[in-house]
Amino acid sequence: MSTPLLRLYPAGYRRAFGADIAEAYREATEGAGRTARFREAGDLVAHALRMRLRLGAPCRSGPDQAAAAGA
Repeated sequence: MSTPLLRLYPAGYRRAFGADIAEAYREATEGAGRTARFREAGDLVAHALRMRLRLGAPCRSGPDQAAAAGA
């Protein structure tokens, strides 16, 4: 997996889950076409940004819940 994509994650999260993320990406894109690889990379970028912004799981109320929790 491309190191730049993993670097988008916060350092602690990357240390804890980086190998798992890389393996899941590799499995998801093995033998996949350009479009599928691009889509998977986009999903990783979105997830990394949610982790950086401490929004957690992808849902419409994520920012509202984060604000209510005082994040």
